Amino acid sequence: MLEPAPALGRRFDLLSLAFAGLIAASLVPIWAFTYFPSQDGPSHLNNANILRLYPWRDLASFRDFYSINLYPLPNWTVHLLLAGLMNVFPVLVAEKLFLSIYVVSYPLAFRYCARGITPAARVGAFLVFPLIFNFLLQKGYYNFSFSVVFYFICVGYWLRNRSDLTARKMASLSLLFILLYFCHLVSTTLACVTIGVLWLWFSFVDLHRSENAASPVSTSVWGASIGIAARTLLAMLPVVSLGFWYVMHQGASAAGRRPASQKFREIFTGEHAHQMRELLVWIPWESFLLGLTVCMLVMRVRSRVGGPRKQDGPLLVVAAMALIYLAVPSEIGQGGGIEPRMVLYLWLTLALWLAIQTYSQFVGRAIVAVAAAATLLLVSMNAITYSKVNGYLREYMTAAPLIKSDSTLLSLDLEDKRGILFVHPFQHAGSYIAAEREVVDFTNYEAGTDYFPIRYLPGADPNTHMGDGEQRPYNINILGYNKNSGRSLEYVLLWGGNDPQTSERPDVKSIMGQLAAGYEQIYVSPQRGMVRLYHRK
Repeated sequence: MLEPAPALGRRFDLLSLAFAGLIAASLVPIWAFTYFPSQDGPSHLNNANILRLYPWRDLASFRDFYSINLYPLPNWTVHLLLAGLMNVFPVLVAEKLFLSIYVVSYPLAFRYCARGITPAARVGAFLVFPLIFNFLLQKGYYNFSFSVVFYFICVGYWLRNRSDLTARKMASLSLLFILLYFCHLVSTTLACVTIGVLWLWFSFVDLHRSENAASPVSTSVWGASIGIAARTLLAMLPVVSLGFWYVMHQGASAAGRRPASQKFREIFTGEHAHQMRELLVWIPWESFLLGLTVCMLVMRVRSRVGGPRKQDGPLLVVAAMALIYLAVPSEIGQGGGIEPRMVLYLWLTLALWLAIQTYSQFVGRAIVAVAAAATLLLVSMNAITYSKVNGYLREYMTAAPLIKSDSTLLSLDLEDKRGILFVHPFQHAGSYIAAEREVVDFTNYEAGTDYFPIRYLPGADPNTHMGDGEQRPYNINILGYNKNSGRSLEYVLLWGGNDPQTSERPDVKSIMGQLAAGYEQIYVSPQRGMVRLYHRK
């Protein structure tokens, strides 16, 4: 049995109300605006819509460009969830519902996991709220973001049932891990690491206690630990097999190793924020967590409770995450962005360890107050930014009615100031139009990879015949695509780039020259002139 912390008495009702209030406040930026201005989110919506329509709608362009990738690859869970929601709700409402599920389940899953170690963990659960709207969610990494929820559910389920893993519970744990795998492999791997570290620590604590007991029973304790490990490994066998297959299928080449000093700095800076002013909240919040950690460690050393405790296990998980972060490259196989994902897990696991500690009434109130203040400040900052970006996105979407359904579209973001400092909400904004008008988006980066549900047919990938529509400076051969691919790019949408400085860039001059030769301008947005739409002559 895991030792429970003292109950927090009648404060529970107020804590529950505050917990629900912060969840409600975190939903405001999602529902207050038409668009959630992430970077890759529109691509996920577009591909989920393709997945929904492909088997049932006879769209010639979809058949000419796309195929369904039926391999058991990660990234399926969120696409299927979005596609299912789109069968009932409009695309943008489906996204809001998905994001609402994420916002509501994130702190609940964290608390569920924490209470698997300390059943009375309530105050500390507030520590996760400022981490909901993290940099990776703003980037539109929906699959990874949702996988964090399943990470806590998987670990929490194991914590609650590890001593009684019946066949039914093993099957449930196996199913949860499979759902986690189909969200993201990084979180799947880290969940396995977390459970492995906690099992080792719990076994060590049980053995230590048995050896110091009046009647040592270390043999039976060790036998019980081995039994837990065997049943856990058996439950994990399907997901381990899937992970092994994926690595063999995709390869495991590493690239982009950076110095440890640079990685250390990034733990405290831009790996959380999607705009610079957020650091005014993140850095004090991180300092608060670190200060609280130091205080708890000092109290732990000075306490009269001798020997190791099971509540110390998550601290070893933090250490394991730190070692992995320092060792991992920026890219493994075809998957990039490994390091910012590890940074998030560093703070999440530290918050988990702090969440299961016992606090005085004063410290508990301070934790709730500081967490609430940080959360509300971040929500307010996001709301201000979302309001501004939504104005531009509404202008962007004024071109949508002019684009015929079942056609092809290339959208290029020419702006030097790319929206929100660390996030580029117009990079894939053309996918909003693609999902609304059911057209092929030539900046559909997911279809150009081999680890998403939708992929380009051989010979149809625009990256092959035209060039990368994301890489700056652009090296785009629009006319060459029309000539060499046997397919037609019918519409080109330009966002920005009409100011004198941008129009003098060599890549912009090349694009404008090609458009002059093969396309005619059919629309300029009246609001600011930021949108220019061209149709093939």
